[in-house]
Amino acid sequence: MPEANPAREKEISTKLGWRDTILVLAGLGIVGAAALFTFYQSSHERQIQDQEEEQKARVSIHVLPGLCDESSSYPLGIGVFNKSAKTVNEVFFCISARRPGYSKDLAPDGCHTWDKIIAPGENHAACWPYPNLWDPDRTVSDKSKLEYSVPRLRVTF
Repeated sequence: MPEANPAREKEISTKLGWRDTILVLAGLGIVGAAALFTFYQSSHERQIQDQEEEQKARVSIHVLPGLCDESSSYPLGIGVFNKSAKTVNEVFFCISARRPGYSKDLAPDGCHTWDKIIAPGENHAACWPYPNLWDPDRTVSDKSKLEYSVPRLRVTF
């Protein structure tokens, strides 16, 4: 077995060590830059998403009793109130109908899309038909006696 030449091993080791050090530092620099970029992007996107959610929380929708003629085909008054700084392009909402004193929603399919454009600070109301009811026991004889609300709202700016 040939003997190792310590001088040659040291020279090779030094050359590889220097190159390895440069490669490791370059690799760490690239990984660090990528991590910082990813962190910046995700925090920026999170900030934009939080601002969007804050604006959406400033839009509300309510049932407005007495707004519409209850004997018409569109007896249910619904109002959208835009207190956000953005223009509302569309709202998706679901009307809930309950018998007084009961919790069951009799209008599980009472969802609508309303594409009325509502500028910041403005409100808009319109008359809508009563939702179709799921009432297999025939407990509702007069839809005007039900309690209506709008528990679901999705806003598009």
